[in-house]
Amino acid sequence: MLKIYHNNRCGKSRAALATLQSCGQDFETVLYLDNPPEAKELRHLLNLLHKKAAGYHTHERKGFPGAV
Repeated sequence: MLKIYHNNRCGKSRAALATLQSCGQDFETVLYLDNPPEAKELRHLLNLLHKKAAGYHTHERKGFPGAV
């Protein structure tokens, strides 16, 4: 099943959610700000994307927990 990591404060995330809903696609919504994924799950997702964790932090962006 498709899984969307959703942030309701993000316009792109809201648009993606609306698109999935309008298509009638079955999916699971994960509110990642309320329920952050564990490190194991993040590593799995990065592995699926063939990416490394370096450069994927958001601590310097406004609106994210821990933003500076």
